[in-house]
Amino acid sequence: MKYYLDIKLLASEEITFGLLWRKLYQNMHEALVYVKKDIGASEKVAFSFPAYGTEVFPMGDILRVFSTSKDVLKNLTNSNKLSVLVDYLDFGEISETLSNVKHVHFIRHKPKLTYIERVKKQAKRHNVSIEESFEHFKNSRYSTDKIFCLPYVILDSGDTQQTYSIFIEKSEEIEEVRGTFDTFGLSKTATVPWF
Repeated sequence: MKYYLDIKLLASEEITFGLLWRKLYQNMHEALVYVKKDIGASEKVAFSFPAYGTEVFPMGDILRVFSTSKDVLKNLTNSNKLSVLVDYLDFGEISETLSNVKHVHFIRHKPKLTYIERVKKQAKRHNVSIEESFEHFKNSRYSTDKIFCLPYVILDSGDTQQTYSIFIEKSEEIEEVRGTFDTFGLSKTATVPWF
């Protein structure tokens, strides 16, 4: 990813970080769906959260948008939908990505079942007790500590008109891995620069 742009969220008494993240992420996701549908290029856009896990707010207060193209960044941030949030967002300058930095993945988790529902379902499926099923899942990636306690954003589904949460996990710092990104700007394999 050659270029990046920081979008700083400016929460206030009128609008919380949670609501700002919801509005901003929803608009960015819809823009990436449009980009992918029309030109098949959403894999050229990735998101990072430089203040992830801070005390300000679990997702932090900055969305860093990476792209291989300055024009893609300009088009994403010039959305009419984002104009209603102009008083609550501070758009930085498009800059070249720093070189010789570590990378991280930001991975999307969208559990279809709650942790307890998953434990019960597995107990029934494997004909074991709830306690045995709980022991099996206690240290797995489906553990309450591992998914449901991650920072998340609530979004609205364009298809079902229902809300859903995407939980976002940050990996440890690693070397660069190239790959594609989904319409949430995230990837299970590809990395983004971490600075």
